[in-house]
Formats: sequence, structure tokens, C-alpha cells
Amino acid sequence: MQVIGHRGAAALAPENTFESFDAALAAGVDAIETDIQETRDRELILMHDKRLERTTNGAGLVHHTPWSAIEALDAGSRFAEEFHGARVPLLRDALRRYGQRTQLVLEIKRSKCALRVLKMVRHAGLIDRVTFTSSELPPLQKIKARNPGARIGFLASQSMMRTFRLRLRQASISFVRPRAS
Repeated sequence: MQVIGHRGAAALAPENTFESFDAALAAGVDAIETDIQETRDRELILMHDKRLERTTNGAGLVHHTPWSAIEALDAGSRFAEEFHGARVPLLRDALRRYGQRTQLVLEIKRSKCALRVLKMVRHAGLIDRVTFTSSELPPLQKIKARNPGARIGFLASQSMMRTFRLRLRQASISFVRPRAS
């Protein structure tokens, strides 16, 4: 069995921040799951939501906001005042900081950045330490076509599972995580 820290240790620290990842590692997880979004200027950042409001003191759509604005946001105070000043990380910084310390599960939220995520992971020499996931098949298929040895996982609802069973086998998906609810 593998214990994966979802968005780090999102119950202990602000999700998808270094504080959350550090807490997850301190708790003994085997891997850290995080979400990849793209900013207006194409920086790859760690954030689950399409919008900034829930987890930061910012507002607006992530893909409409430049990195220079997002990097100045507070990503910790909404969780707890003790995390005031926590920042939204860049993917490349997270790969450097955690890539050799644990396994990573990277959920690709916007399919058009899938190959850029793969390229960054390969450049960091971490292809054997990363699993790429998405709720869309095309980005996973692109990754698998470019790197047949890449581990990929499809995030599916129960109804999708019936529809996609054959396509999943054909795409050599490493695992499927159906929704619990």
C-alpha cells in the first residue's frame, strides 16, 4: 500500500504549498500529489482550483493572471494565520526541492501544458519518480506517446469507468482512481 499526501498534507497546512509538502513528508507519506495549472504567461504553478480566491488572497482565473501577480499572493493566511506568507510554488522549484526526496503525483489540470510538464520532469531527471494524472485522456496519451515508460493515471468518475474501460487499456494507463463519492 502506498500513502499519498493529497495536495501535500492539506489538513495540516495550506494545500499545494511547500509548508504542506513538508508536513506530509514529516507525517511519513510515500508520495506527494499536487496539481499543475498554467498562468497567463505560461508558468507552471501548483494550484488545484481554476480560480485564486479559495486558497489565496488573490482573485480571478489562474490562466488569466501573470506569474508576477501570483507569486506575490499569500497562499497561507486563508488556512491559518500561522501560515501567513506561504506562497504558490512553481513546478520547477517543487521538482528541485522534492524530486529526490519522495515520489510525486502530478495532476495536470489544463491539457495544453501536458508536454511542457513532461519536458520539465525529464529535464530534472525525475521520470522514474513521477506519475502523471489527469481527468482527461488526451494529455495522458500525449505523455505516453512521447515517453512510453512514463507512469500515468486516469482520474475517473464511476460512470466514466464503464465508458472508458477499453480506451484505458489501449492507453496503457498505470492506474485509475475513481471518485469516492
